[in-house]
Amino acid sequence: MLTKNRLIIAILGVCIILSIASTYAAFTLYQENKNYEKAISSEIATTLNTLLSAIMDNEEIFDKIIDGGKVKLSPDQASNMCYNFETMSVESQNLFTMATDLNKYDSLMNNTTANMAQDIHFFLARLVIGNGLLGDCSLATADISLDEEKTNKLIQISDISTQLAGIVRNRVPEAASKGDTGADWNNIVNDKIWVELIKDLSVYANDSGWIINQFFN
Repeated sequence: MLTKNRLIIAILGVCIILSIASTYAAFTLYQENKNYEKAISSEIATTLNTLLSAIMDNEEIFDKIIDGGKVKLSPDQASNMCYNFETMSVESQNLFTMATDLNKYDSLMNNTTANMAQDIHFFLARLVIGNGLLGDCSLATADISLDEEKTNKLIQISDISTQLAGIVRNRVPEAASKGDTGADWNNIVNDKIWVELIKDLSVYANDSGWIINQFFN
């Protein structure tokens, strides 16, 4: 009987030790994540500000170039849009990576926002601006010439830009095309608004019907 009691006590002791070890490991991981998040909060805010500025600037450009189903695009406007979509692709991927590193986002999910933005970026660089180097957004050496197919694609991209800007305004009403507009970036980062924003953008990209190489083909 004494041996049995000792066995039970030993088992309970092991369970208690394992429980304490597990709790300590979980707490340590939580603290590491919190410290990492605090360390990169400034980077998150800067990256987010850059991304949102690019999205809002594109909406403004499209408002100027489309009139009654017709598109009139200057070399400057084409170059700016191209750089903006390149920025969207890079910075949304950076935010996606930070969110997954912090276990705030499912690492198995694809960052469709970055893929869609890159597709449009390549389309603008090669097929609209006409630069030979893939992804080169530098100014066109001649006026922008648009056939019916390019015009239709630009109108589709305009709708995408409007939707993305609407998502941004829903999460960060202060967002604008000229960069920092007095938004409380600490609050946006600490309250995980940035995580919800990249989720919203990715959900839209997934649900929009966009397919790989839809524009650059």
